[in-house]
Amino acid sequence: MAAVFSPRNPDAAALLPTLQRHVKEHPVLRHWQKSGFYHVASRWSDVTNRPTVERLPLYDEFYRPLGVRHQMMVSLEASPSQLIYVALNRNRTPFTDEERALLTAIQPHASHALRHIRELNRWRATIASFSTFIDTLSQGVVCLSPNFKIRWASKRARHYLRNHLGWAPNTIHLPKVLQQWLIASQQPAGKMPRALSIRSEAGSLMARVLNDQQTLYLLLEEISSQHTFDALKTFGLTNREAEVLGWITCGKSNEQIAAILGIGSQTVKKHLEHVYSVLGVANRTEAALKAQAMLGNQAPL
Repeated sequence: MAAVFSPRNPDAAALLPTLQRHVKEHPVLRHWQKSGFYHVASRWSDVTNRPTVERLPLYDEFYRPLGVRHQMMVSLEASPSQLIYVALNRNRTPFTDEERALLTAIQPHASHALRHIRELNRWRATIASFSTFIDTLSQGVVCLSPNFKIRWASKRARHYLRNHLGWAPNTIHLPKVLQQWLIASQQPAGKMPRALSIRSEAGSLMARVLNDQQTLYLLLEEISSQHTFDALKTFGLTNREAEVLGWITCGKSNEQIAAILGIGSQTVKKHLEHVYSVLGVANRTEAALKAQAMLGNQAPL
């Protein structure tokens, strides 16, 4: 059994083990268990008489030392395994019928608030777990509003925005270059690539848009300048073809490779067609496997 005392009462907290030991004697709780009327406010005087209450060890060892002479309580949640209730205590004036009716009227609203708080806490735990997972990814994730304002951004995304674009922390506005690109990306299909490569003193940052029709996501990925695919040229490929094949082994799409290399996606496609011919393979999977064997651990998958 757990209890919260308001206002905070050190004496009541110290006597909590006594309440736990004798709680089954509580006249209102026993009445609720028998009647099933958990959601109706009840006073001691509603279920028994005062001499009976004062003879209880519960009263003598817990309520009497605290100066409690009158109590009114109502349940917020009742189940076979759990009972959550609010108890109001007084020393002098008994609780009136009007106060009892008012507490009964409040009960549904307080019970609903309790369920809402519990659901909110579950969502917070889920979001915290999701955020932890997102932060383990190599990409930064930004959740955007329809007008491209930042609703939420992962730690990695905030780091990328600061380092590459001078983004001011705790602002809801994206850097101007991303805003302009996102506005252009909403134009008719074919007007704007879905990936954008941004070069800065910190290196290269690639941005992509993911739209699930309800929420807009911005995916940010830092492109290392240390990737080298020179070994692939031994297949008989040009520098550019080796680069295209190298990024294929890293799992990049044609549009991503186009953004990284600053060329068109159709150009990437043409390079790949020649790569397939030179390597004697039928598709990008076979090409990637052959390239991985050549590169060994040079290209992270």
